[in-house]
Amino acid sequence: MSEPPFQTNPSSVCIPDPLYEPVELPALELPEEDAWAEMLGRVGWQNGRLSEALKHSFPGPQQGIRLLDELDKERSRIARELHAGAGQPLAGIRLYLDLLRESAPDLNSAAIEILNRLNTLTAQAIDQVRSVSHRLHTPSWRDAPVHLALGELVRLSGLPIKMKIRLDLEKLPFEPSQQIKIAIYRCAQECVSNVARHSQASRFRMALNVKDAGVVLICEDDGVGFSSSRSGPGIGLQALDEHARSVGGWVEVSSGTLGTTVLTYLPLKEG
Repeated sequence: MSEPPFQTNPSSVCIPDPLYEPVELPALELPEEDAWAEMLGRVGWQNGRLSEALKHSFPGPQQGIRLLDELDKERSRIARELHAGAGQPLAGIRLYLDLLRESAPDLNSAAIEILNRLNTLTAQAIDQVRSVSHRLHTPSWRDAPVHLALGELVRLSGLPIKMKIRLDLEKLPFEPSQQIKIAIYRCAQECVSNVARHSQASRFRMALNVKDAGVVLICEDDGVGFSSSRSGPGIGLQALDEHARSVGGWVEVSSGTLGTTVLTYLPLKEG
C-alpha cells in the first residue's frame, strides 16, 4: 500500500522543513536514556503478554473492546492494591523509624547510621510504589486530543535526546471513543518502544492523518531494521497487530537496511 499524502495544516502538530529537525523541548529531568528504553520495552512486553493471556477469555466480535476494558480495570486494581497493600505499610514503617530515633536519643553512632539507612531505603521504596501506582492509574493522555497525546508520548519517551524527530500529527475531526483512542495510543507506544530499544536510528518520524473512515498512523526510522526471515514476529509486533485488530484495524511493516516503516490503519468508529 502506498503511503497516503501528509499535508501540513494549522491543526497539525508539525515540525517544519528541513525534513528532520531537533525538537525544541524545555529542560526535563529525565532518567538515563537506557532506563527510558527499558521502561517502554517493559510496558510493550507486558501489554503483549496481557493481551495474549486475556484474549481467549473474551471471544466474539467485541473481543478487542472488552479486552481493553479489562486491561484498564486490572491496571487500576493493581494500582489500588499497591497503594493500600504496600504504600501505606511502608509509610507506617517510616513513621515508627522516626519515633524510634526520637525515643532513644542516646543511641550510639552505629545504631544511628543503621536507622538513617533504613529510613532512606524506606523513603525510596515509598517513592517507587507511588511512582508505579501513578503510572498504572488512568493516565492524563486519556483526556487530551489524540494528536496532542501522541506528541506528548514522543516528547516524554526520551527519543528527542537520542535522535532527530519529525511529527506530522493531524487533529482529528472528532474525538473517537475511548476504545479507539486507547488502540491508537497503544499502537504508537509499541512503535516508540521498538525504536527506542532496537532501531539504533538517528531519525524518527510519526505521522497521523485521516483517511477514509479511519486514521493512518505511520512510524518510520532510519535504523538498522530487522530481517523478515527470522522465526516469527517479536512480541512487540504481535502486540501492535493485536491492538490494531482489536478495533478492526490492520498493520503493515516494511523493514530493511535503510530503516523500518510501520503503517497502522484504525477506524475512527467501532465497527
